[in-house]
Amino acid sequence: MKVNRLINKIIRKLSLYDIYYYWGQNTGKYIINRRKDEKVIYILTEPEYGNLGDQAIALATTFFLKDNFPGYKIVEVSIDDTYRYLREILANSNKDDLFLLQGGGNMGNLYPDIEAARRFCIKHIKNRRIISMPTTVTYTDDERGRKDLSRSKRIYSSNPNLILIAREKYSYEIMQKEYPCNKSFLLPDIVFYLSTRVRINKELRQDHVICLRREIESNLSREETYTLINQFCQHYPDAFLYDTTVNRNVTAELREYEIFSLLHEFQRAKVVLTDRMHGMIFCSITGTPCVIIKSLDNKILGSYEWIKDQRFIALHKTVDIAEVMESCDRIQMEKIRELPIDIAEYSEQLKKIMEGK
Repeated sequence: MKVNRLINKIIRKLSLYDIYYYWGQNTGKYIINRRKDEKVIYILTEPEYGNLGDQAIALATTFFLKDNFPGYKIVEVSIDDTYRYLREILANSNKDDLFLLQGGGNMGNLYPDIEAARRFCIKHIKNRRIISMPTTVTYTDDERGRKDLSRSKRIYSSNPNLILIAREKYSYEIMQKEYPCNKSFLLPDIVFYLSTRVRINKELRQDHVICLRREIESNLSREETYTLINQFCQHYPDAFLYDTTVNRNVTAELREYEIFSLLHEFQRAKVVLTDRMHGMIFCSITGTPCVIIKSLDNKILGSYEWIKDQRFIALHKTVDIAEVMESCDRIQMEKIRELPIDIAEYSEQLKKIMEGK
C-alpha cells in the first residue's frame, strides 16, 4: 500500500499520467452490463476531496442527467479512477456513449492537478463526444500561465469532438479567443439546477452565518479576514462560522447528504456573509439573504450577472468592513423572490448541446 502511494505521488509530481493509461491494469471495474440499445453517460474527474462547491457541481450534474436523460445509464468516475480506468472504459464503450468532464473553477493553471486530469481525458477520448461542463477559465499573466495556456491549446485543439461550456462571460470570451477549434457555449453554473430539489422556507431563519475562504482565491488578506470575522461575530452574537470546504474526503455515496446538510444550514440563516461563489449560489437557490465579497478571479462577478436581479443578494467589489456590515443589516429586510434564472430554459439548452443539436 505504501509503495502504491509513493508511485502515485511520483506520477503526480512529474505529471506522468499516461503511465496509468498505457500500463494500468484492467480490473473490470467499469465494464458496464447494458442492454443492446442502452447508452451510457460517463461523468469523469469527479471530486472525492472536501470542496463542497465541487461536490455540489457533481451532485447537480447527476440530478440533471437523471431528469433529462432517463434512457441512459449514468456512471460516475472519480479523478483517481479516471486515470486508472479510462483505457478500460473506452475499450468497453460505444460510439453513442457520452463523456462529461467535471465543471468548476478549475480550468487553467490555478489548480494544475485538475487541469492535468482534464487534459488527460481530452487527449485520449478522441472518437466520442466529450463535454467540459460549465467552468471558469483562469490563466495567470506570467510565464507559468502562458506556458500552461499554450499546452492546453495544443491538446484541446487536437480533439474535434470536444465541447467547452463557460459559466460566465469572461471565461466564454477566453474560450472563443483561445480555443477557436472547439465549440464553446455560455450557461450558468450547474449548481443552480439544485433549485429543482430545494424548497424555500422563510420560517427557518434563526442564525447569522459567515463563510470565508482561506486559500489562493481569496481577495482578503489574513488580517482583513480575521477583522471581518470578529466584527461579524460581535455584531451578531448568534453568528456561526461555516466553510464550503471540509477536511475530509467526500465520496459519491456521501455527496447528497453533505450538500443538503450544508444547504439546510444556509436556509437557517437570516443573512450569510461569504466570498465563496457557491456560497452565493447556495443562498440564491435557498432564498437566503447574502452579502458577497468578490474573489481574486472573475468567477463571482461573472456568476453574479445571472442573479443580479435578486435584491436579497448584495455584491461588494471592494472590502470596506463598515459598508459590508451595513449591507448585512440592510439585506435582511429585502423581500425574498423566486430564482430569476429560468432553470427550464437553460436545462433545455444544455440538453441540446449534449445531444449535438
